[in-house]
Amino acid sequence: MSKILFFLFITLFSQNSYAYLDPSSGNALIYLIVSLFGAVVFYLKSFFYKLLGLFLGRPIKKKNTDKLVIFSEGKNYYLTFKPIIEELILRNISFSYITMDIHDPALTIDSEYMNSRYIGQGSRAYAKIASWRAKIMLSTTPNIGCKDFPVRRPKRVEKLVHVWHSVCDTSFYLLGALDNYDVALTVGPWCEDSIREVEKARLIKRKEVVACGVPYLDELRKKLDENINKTENNCLGFELKSEKIILIAPSWGEKNCLKVYGFDFIDKILDEGFSVIIRPHPQSLKVEQNFIQDLKARFKDRKKVVFDFDVDGTVSMNKSCLLISDKSSIRFDYAFIYEKPVLTLDIPTKNMNIYEASLIKEHFDEKFANLLGIRLIETQKEDIIKSIKILMNFKTENILRIRDELISNYRQSSVAIVNYICKCIKE
Repeated sequence: MSKILFFLFITLFSQNSYAYLDPSSGNALIYLIVSLFGAVVFYLKSFFYKLLGLFLGRPIKKKNTDKLVIFSEGKNYYLTFKPIIEELILRNISFSYITMDIHDPALTIDSEYMNSRYIGQGSRAYAKIASWRAKIMLSTTPNIGCKDFPVRRPKRVEKLVHVWHSVCDTSFYLLGALDNYDVALTVGPWCEDSIREVEKARLIKRKEVVACGVPYLDELRKKLDENINKTENNCLGFELKSEKIILIAPSWGEKNCLKVYGFDFIDKILDEGFSVIIRPHPQSLKVEQNFIQDLKARFKDRKKVVFDFDVDGTVSMNKSCLLISDKSSIRFDYAFIYEKPVLTLDIPTKNMNIYEASLIKEHFDEKFANLLGIRLIETQKEDIIKSIKILMNFKTENILRIRDELISNYRQSSVAIVNYICKCIKE
């Protein structure tokens, strides 16, 4: 006990120390210290309440466990959580909302049923998440509890629930992404096949799989219905002409088509008289700053190239006539909501070995990509301009049929998710 008290004393009352911490080992060290401190406080607190209970002759009730907590990494996931939050409030269901982003729009929601809280960033936030007590924790964050991933599996959460935030199966999740989740709320019933395939390959426990739909897709559709962008013709920097705009929206990391196919094809698109909106993946803005700077520098003198860094891509998708992307799920957002064609620049399988795709035989996007437009591989790079011209006359009759086949509870996914939450709470 004396060692613990000494540790607490030097931790709480020490003065500033001007030292350097390596970003990786330092982060792990800080996490260890914060976690140890939290464990010590929890132990002392539990010991105190036991003694107090013995003194009073009755057990002391612990602090109430949240029935539901929603954990968000930040504003990039707001469109996924917004319809769920609104449905919970509509039904007068109390819940906590914790976020690692001080700019998360959810923090501005004022409701007696929502206890929102900014928990900080880095090791401090990770320790808080790991120690949270709840019956259900809802999150979009993959790889929770995985080796080398900073967010540990919260031991005092009864059900860790992953809500899908894109139209995909598990192919493009990093290895182990859902291994520590108890429940997967998926896009549709077809997602279960890839989940079971991964579970079988790694000999891990079966999780509960419920087809609920895609909340952010419903939110984007709602925005389109409200016609919020009708007057925003100049919002991206030039006079937008809907029949002449190409939207390029790559993935991040090794799935990024601009890393594989290069930038030259964009010049050729511009030379054909099109305008171009480049919308980098939000994760690229966080972890691929050098790539973003190179991209901006490459096209700084091209007047008909603009960048869209907004969390909400509604303007870009609404004003463009064609999307060019890779394996990104934005292809399905674009086709299903705006009913416009997609040119897929496929990524070689050799670049996918860090993803669950390496364990899955059939990738759903390869099956449906051609039905959304045209799919090219790297050796067909010279066919990009020809494919764009073909897609200018693309008929989209199949898109609605594909949407009905893939998406459960379209425009009502938040209702399905909250129905599931209510069932769990009653249990």
